[in-house]
Amino acid sequence: MQGSYYAALPAAPHTQVTVRLYEGDIEILDEQGQVLRRHAKATRKGTFVLPEADRLFNPSRETARLLAKVDRIGPASARLAGEIFARLDAPGSGRSTAGPTCRHYARADIEAASTTVLGLAVPSYQALKRLLERRAAETPAAAPTLAQAGEAIRQIDEYHTFWGAPRPERQPGPSTPTTETEKSPDEYVDHRTGTGPARAALSGMIAPLQARALAVASHEMDFLEAFGCLVQDELDRRRSRLLQRRFALSGLPERKDLKDFDWTYNPRLPRRAVLELATLKFIEAREDALLIGAPGLGKSHCAKALAQLAAGRGYTVLYREAHTLIEDIHEARELGELRKHRAQLKAADLLVIDDLFLRRLPASAGDELADVLMSRYEKRSTIITSNRPVEDWATLLGDVVIVTPLLDRLMHHAHLLKFEGKSWRLREAAARVAKRADSV
Repeated sequence: MQGSYYAALPAAPHTQVTVRLYEGDIEILDEQGQVLRRHAKATRKGTFVLPEADRLFNPSRETARLLAKVDRIGPASARLAGEIFARLDAPGSGRSTAGPTCRHYARADIEAASTTVLGLAVPSYQALKRLLERRAAETPAAAPTLAQAGEAIRQIDEYHTFWGAPRPERQPGPSTPTTETEKSPDEYVDHRTGTGPARAALSGMIAPLQARALAVASHEMDFLEAFGCLVQDELDRRRSRLLQRRFALSGLPERKDLKDFDWTYNPRLPRRAVLELATLKFIEAREDALLIGAPGLGKSHCAKALAQLAAGRGYTVLYREAHTLIEDIHEARELGELRKHRAQLKAADLLVIDDLFLRRLPASAGDELADVLMSRYEKRSTIITSNRPVEDWATLLGDVVIVTPLLDRLMHHAHLLKFEGKSWRLREAAARVAKRADSV
């Protein structure tokens, strides 16, 4: 009203009311002229907050659909979603719980994890997601089976003709009936023993199998050549899946590459030192790296690129922003999994702690950080990025007794890289402003 928005619940929905505007107040009356509410008139849009007791639970259609979807998972999941919705008090706040969680995990796992998260002081979707990811990483995935289908794909025992060997005689048994029956698509006879079924986890061969069989049937390649190609297809697929799994387990939020870094924009950056770290010799030597400098100079880009490179070389990598690392430790303590969590942090070949001191850390951060870094000293490698000089760390962590030996161990085998020069983000912001000006 008069250019301002306000929230009020003067009467039942769709009831006609009278609103009187005064110089600094708003008065709401019912149909009989009785005053329902009087409050200060909002000076800016959206500045009046409706009292908690007067708020209606009126979820959007999408939120109602998602909450109903959570109800079908189980009572614990429904209760957790309800608590999250009530705390956030925003339409669509149940979206995170019912969307990707329902698609990626089994209902029984979600229900069990929800029961655990409800026992936390502040249940959250982030805690549920981390718990499910942790349990999924500990549970080996079921191996896919080889399926055979299509007119061009021959039965397995027919390929013995390409070897010039006679087909083995099938022995009657539970898995090799004497009557003609159609075999399951993922079964074949194990010709080493004449019995079966045997199952093959050869998912990389499934996609190109029909094309290879057609090539053999049309005499474009012999069986040995086709079989070699199938083996290579399987090896390539396994390599690709291994890299994807390592990247997912590392916690890296995005893929970065040093080849994409423009070193010419900022010649004061420690390019030679970064490229030396890219050889990954510091991981073999169990050394650390500190990337220090002002925001926007590419410290996080380099750290993520080094972590991705290490994961591709077969090292176990963990990436955490500093505040997330501390939150994970506190959460593991509440869940009773602190020992296991510390063991994971200690075992990683490379631990990346990004943006240390970018956000305010809790009072216990010094102790938690010291436990992590001292357990890795001369055993594993750690990369830390920070926009604060090392001299300020004792003040920021608030405990000189802890920080002094911590810094002593860090600097003992550490590569200290100082990032100086012009900010990338300011450059990109200036480019966007110039582009908008040109378009106008």
